[in-house]
Amino acid sequence: MSNNPFGEVIFSYTRKQAIADGILVDLSQFEVTRSEWRLHVACTDTVWNIIDAAVKNDRKDYEGVLHDIYTMTRLAVSEASNTDTIHFKAIVGRTVHDFRMHCGPGDDATPVLTLMLSHEDWLAKTHTMGAAVANMDDLIRSGAKSVVEEMAKAGFLTQRKR
Repeated sequence: MSNNPFGEVIFSYTRKQAIADGILVDLSQFEVTRSEWRLHVACTDTVWNIIDAAVKNDRKDYEGVLHDIYTMTRLAVSEASNTDTIHFKAIVGRTVHDFRMHCGPGDDATPVLTLMLSHEDWLAKTHTMGAAVANMDDLIRSGAKSVVEEMAKAGFLTQRKR
């Protein structure tokens, strides 16, 4: 029996898994990200699709688009105080988007940054999925190959363009 007042953990979904599954995209692979932020940075698949479309349709490059987003983030940070979430607008491609950058604990409790659209919550996607699938036995009986496959069927994922 667990000493945890909420009982034993029956399922967890890590940031590392979300990146492997494509729900989050690791932005720390880009030089501009590593030069701008000391923390690990990822974005939601929805934000990645916006960035990717700007690169492909408007002949931009990833480093340039990310630099523009990070510049607007830093301006918003300079005007904010004592918060873990920054809301800001940035032009990506030819469209103004409402973003937010959230600082929270990563898989090992070290701080990480997550870039998303202002209305998004990547954790809610996984929590809602958990509610949609009654338990892991149902998932296994359904023949799903993975939780991500089940989430996609339920409409909680957008298809990441490659």
